[in-house]
Amino acid sequence: MSSLQLKLFVPGDFLTLKEASEWAAEHLGKKVTNSNISYLINYGRIQKYGENGDAFISKNELIEYYKSFNGRREHSFKNKFGDDLIFQGVL
Repeated sequence: MSSLQLKLFVPGDFLTLKEASEWAAEHLGKKVTNSNISYLINYGRIQKYGENGDAFISKNELIEYYKSFNGRREHSFKNKFGDDLIFQGVL
């Protein structure tokens, strides 16, 4: 593993695919599957950690991804409909 990856390790931060999908579903209030999390990994939205078939996902990376996703979505809606819309954060 590179030294960059080692710096990201924080106790309690890493989740299995199943734990990551359950966490995301709970915090987003909608269904999130293992396949949804795998998609994020495959398309470089979040990093996969682990070796020999073990996949772990950083909870902090998931949080940052969903914050940025919601931020882009809010910006898109504001551009389309104006600044008078009120948005509430998910996380």
